[in-house]
Amino acid sequence: MEKRLSTAIGEEVWSRSGLGPSIDVDDLHRQIITLEETNADLRLKMEDLEEELTAARANNRELVTQFNAKSRAPN
Repeated sequence: MEKRLSTAIGEEVWSRSGLGPSIDVDDLHRQIITLEETNADLRLKMEDLEEELTAARANNRELVTQFNAKSRAPN
């Protein structure tokens, strides 16, 4: 029992010291690449949506201008 307790305490101290098992760097690199790809995809989607919004706003301005011109014209 003393040996098991000593082992458990040793493992706990080792883990808390930061000297425990190293972080898998390859997994972190894969995660970074995945996040960068997702970020790039989202940026492209955002650019497309901004273009659509700009076109919709221009169309809206044109329609409002036409509407206002017709409502001001004498009957």
